[in-house]
Amino acid sequence: MKRILWVMAVLIMVSFMGCAKGPPKVLVVFSYSEEHVWCTEELDGLKEALGEKEINLETYYMDTKNKTGEDWKLESAENTEKKIKKFKPKVLVLFDDNACELVGKNHVGDKMSIVFAGVNNDPSVYNFPDGNVTGVIERNQFDKAFELLKSLAPDVKKIAFISDESPTSQLVMARLKETELPIELVEVFVSNDFNGWKEKIAEYQTTVDAIGFYSCFTLTDETSETNLPAEMVVKWIIDNNKLPELCLYRYSIEDGFLCEYSLNGADQGKAAGEMVISILDGTKPADIPVVTVDTGYKVINEKRAAELGLTIPEEGEEVAMAEKETEEGKPVEEEEATEEKPAESKKTKRVVK
Repeated sequence: MKRILWVMAVLIMVSFMGCAKGPPKVLVVFSYSEEHVWCTEELDGLKEALGEKEINLETYYMDTKNKTGEDWKLESAENTEKKIKKFKPKVLVLFDDNACELVGKNHVGDKMSIVFAGVNNDPSVYNFPDGNVTGVIERNQFDKAFELLKSLAPDVKKIAFISDESPTSQLVMARLKETELPIELVEVFVSNDFNGWKEKIAEYQTTVDAIGFYSCFTLTDETSETNLPAEMVVKWIIDNNKLPELCLYRYSIEDGFLCEYSLNGADQGKAAGEMVISILDGTKPADIPVVTVDTGYKVINEKRAAELGLTIPEEGEEVAMAEKETEEGKPVEEEEATEEKPAESKKTKRVVK
């Protein structure tokens, strides 16, 4: 009898330990802040892919876009390492290059699996991929971006590009300079000095036919100890620029720029989430190929086009206006996707009022 009770006690204890273990842990580390729209999209896409699977999911934001100093990067990296050590995730998801540079490459070869996403650099710089690492590369489609610009401003023959000095910006601008383009790239100006931006934009009014922009999130001037609000930067440009604007980074069109051909963080997050599911289901990261997600989204600002005297081609006018507002000021709801009109095709182009 005692033996039976002892066996039962052992079985109960084993069962309890199994329950106490709980669902698999997934830690998601973002390079930027929780308020950054790109991070919000990445998390939304990740959660969509994870679906209803039981997972203990936690997030951590390194905030290296608002705070760009080297001291903060080191402190943020240390705090992230403490979070990893305490949480002990089965899978570590790293979004964007800073998280991979400051944290990810320290865990290559660990027992913990790593999925990276939103990476603009060559992953090999971080020693990715590896036996415990796979992920998603982010790539802009420059040819599609210039095709969009030419559809709105056919006479554009020369363009200059401006961006801040964030690590991602420098990577994308370097790749742009190495790309064969359909129009002449006169200059790529990369700086965090907003006064320098002002001088260049004034100069470009007589030297080029259009101005391209990537990111303006890390700009400063003599009046500010922190990064200038992107909306303020864009407003100044709109008030002082008479040339068509082409953007490779999201979120500037709503503030007033002419057009953009950019990526969406949700696509990066969804691809990463699908890899997480595969790993949790037993697939080794080494057996999951690294993929490149470069799905582009065309956006045209109708108001800015009118200000510049440009005509939006009929192709654009036929597209669902996802940002259009009703007379009451409420966004128009998009139709549900059907087999004839898939949701993806509706996301490909938007016209902003």
